[in-house]
Amino acid sequence: MSGKEDKNGKLVKSEETELQNLNCDKNAKIVQKDQWSSDIEFLLSCITLSVGLGNVWRFPFTALENGGGTFVIPYTLIVLLVGRPLYYMELLLGQFSSKGCIKVWDMSPAVRGVGVGQCICTIVVLSVYASVMALTIRFFLASFNDPLPWTTTLDGAIDGIIYFIVPDWEKMFEAKLWYAAVTQVFYALGVCFGSIIMYSSYNRFDHNVYRDFNIITTMDYMTSLLAGFIIFGILGHLSHVMNVDIRDVTKSYMGLAFIAYPEAIAKFDFIPQFFSIVFFLMLFFFCVGSNMGMASCIMTVIRDRYPKVKCWKIVIGIVCFGVSTGCFYTSPGGQFLVNLFDFYGASFVALVLATIELITVSWIYGVDRFCKDIEFMLRRQTGIYWRLCWKFVTPTIMIGIFCYFIFTWELLTYQDREYSFNMHALGWCVSLIALLQLPIWAVYAMMKQPKRKGINRFLKAFQPNDNWGTVSSDNRKAYECSMYEA
Repeated sequence: MSGKEDKNGKLVKSEETELQNLNCDKNAKIVQKDQWSSDIEFLLSCITLSVGLGNVWRFPFTALENGGGTFVIPYTLIVLLVGRPLYYMELLLGQFSSKGCIKVWDMSPAVRGVGVGQCICTIVVLSVYASVMALTIRFFLASFNDPLPWTTTLDGAIDGIIYFIVPDWEKMFEAKLWYAAVTQVFYALGVCFGSIIMYSSYNRFDHNVYRDFNIITTMDYMTSLLAGFIIFGILGHLSHVMNVDIRDVTKSYMGLAFIAYPEAIAKFDFIPQFFSIVFFLMLFFFCVGSNMGMASCIMTVIRDRYPKVKCWKIVIGIVCFGVSTGCFYTSPGGQFLVNLFDFYGASFVALVLATIELITVSWIYGVDRFCKDIEFMLRRQTGIYWRLCWKFVTPTIMIGIFCYFIFTWELLTYQDREYSFNMHALGWCVSLIALLQLPIWAVYAMMKQPKRKGINRFLKAFQPNDNWGTVSSDNRKAYECSMYEA
C-alpha cells in the first residue's frame, strides 16, 4: 500500500498519495486466487494436520520422559497461553494476506527469515515423520499374522493412569519440563512450521476462522489427553507384569506408541488382527495427514518462487528427500539420530523463530493494527484475552522459558548416552542453517530500500511493503480506505 504512517501505525496522506487516488470502487475486479472448495474442506484439512502424530505418537513419550502428570500441568497451561494464541494468529495471518509462510512477511520484510527458517524446520520434521510412517507400515503388515506377534493382559493399568494425572510438584519448575511443554505444543498443533499459515491462505477473506480455530484446538488437546490415558494405562499394566517402575518399562521412548498400542489390541478376544489392522491403518493416515501438510507448505513456497515448475517435479523431489533421509532413521542407531535432529533442527529452532514471529506481529506491526485488520476481515472485535496474550503474556512466557533453558543448559543425551563432539557440531550446523536466515534476510530487506540511508533504511525494512494485505482488489481498496479513515 502507498502512503505514510503516523506514530500509531495509521495511514496518513502525503503529496504523492491522496485518498481520492485509492479509487474505492466497490465494483472493482477481484484478483483470483485458488481457494478451498468448501469450508468443511479447510476444517478437515487442518484437523488432519494438527490432530495426528504429534498427539498420538509424540505426546505420550514426551510425557513419560518428563514425569507423566508433572508434564500435563505445564502442557495445559502452555496450550492455553501460548499454543492457542499462536494458532489463531497464524490462521488470521494466512487468511488476511492470502500468502504462504514466506510471502506473508511482506508485513515486515526484515524478518522474512522467520518464514525461511520455518521451512527448514519443516523439512527436518518431514524426514523424521517419513521414518515413522515406514514403522507404521511394518506393524500394519505384521497385523495380518495369526496369532499376533505380541500378547498381553491389562492388570495394573490404573497405576499407570495415576502416574499420568498426579504431578511431582518438586520437579514443576525444572527448565527442561517447560521447554518440553512448549515444543510439544508446537508439534501437536503444528504451529510455527508454516503449514497453518499456508492452509488458511486459501480461505475466503471473510471465512469464520474463529469457529474453526476453537474446534481444531479443542480436538487437538483432547486427543493428546486420550492418547496419554491409553498409553499410561498400558504402561501401568506392563509395569505390573514386569515388576519394575513405570519409568523403566521401556528405554525406547520414541517407540513407545509401537509398544503400548499393540499390547492393548492383542488383549481383544474378538479378531484382534482386525482391530490391529484398523488401528495401524488409522496411524498411517495420521502420518499421511501430517506429512501432506508439511509437504504442501514446502510445495507452496517453491511454487511461489518458481511458478513455472511442475507440481509433480516438486513432489518427486520431496519424496526422494524423505526416502533418502528416512533410511538413516531406520538404521539401528536411528532413534539416536531422530533425537539429535528433533532437538537441533526442529524444537530449538522453532522456539526461537516462534518468539520472533510473535514479537514482530505484536510489537513491530502492532497488536492494535493487527486487531483492526481482524475486525475489517471478520467483522468482529478482538477480545482482551487475545490482545493481552499476543502483546504481553505469550511473548513473556516464551522468552522466559527460552532464557531459563539457555541459562540451565545441559548437553543433549539419549537414554543416558552422550553425543560426541562431532554429532553436536552436526546438530549446531543444522540449527545455524535455519537461524542464519534471520540476519541474511534482514540485511537483504534493508539493501532493497531505495533512496534511504542509515536508520531510515533500517526502520523502513520492518514496515509493511506495497504487497502487504489482501489480494482481492475490492477488499484491498476498502481496507486502504478504512486505514485512512481510522
